[in-house]
Amino acid sequence: APEALPECRRLVRALRRLGASTVVLNPGVHPAPGYARLADLTVTFEGPWFRYVADFTRPSWTERFSADRLCHLVYGVPEPLVPLAQRTAAERGAGVCGPVTGDLPNPWAELTPALADH
Repeated sequence: APEALPECRRLVRALRRLGASTVVLNPGVHPAPGYARLADLTVTFEGPWFRYVADFTRPSWTERFSADRLCHLVYGVPEPLVPLAQRTAAERGAGVCGPVTGDLPNPWAELTPALADH
């Protein structure tokens, strides 16, 4: 929410003063635009493939950001559709995408075979 932006700004500035060269924020949804301005990378979607396909909407403010500053983490992707998930993320403005075939409770436990070759 926009109300927490000043506190997040304070924390990011403190991290940078301590030497953090890359700051990633992961709200998992599209936050208020000010958050994306603070981070080097902002995760604007984290969830299952079926939601990514059915429910994703892209706010217009994301068009002002370079694609390499936005990330989509999509899990439960059927293995044959991993390349489609990567293309879909690019079309939706995310230059960083982590589509995995794993599912809850820990979708990130194994590397997706289609990505292991890259």
